Amino acid sequence: RDEGASPQALPEVVSFDDFELSDLMPVPVSVLDHDARALGRTAARLLLDRLAGDTSAPARVIEMPVTFLHRTRD
Repeated sequence: RDEGASPQALPEVVSFDDFELSDLMPVPVSVLDHDARALGRTAARLLLDRLAGDTSAPARVIEMPVTFLHRTRD
């Protein structure tokens, strides 16, 4: 890391899903965070419906909420 570099020249990183060690990264890692349990419940419900023979539902897009956690350099 070049200590003389301007803040605009330093990389910024965005990740999907927050992780515990993000504070130890050499650059701040902004995150698109989501509710993993809600995602799992929705996926399991859809799968179980299909396995039970419910094929009446058309293909669809299911949007799950995310939160953007913007992290900056101190």
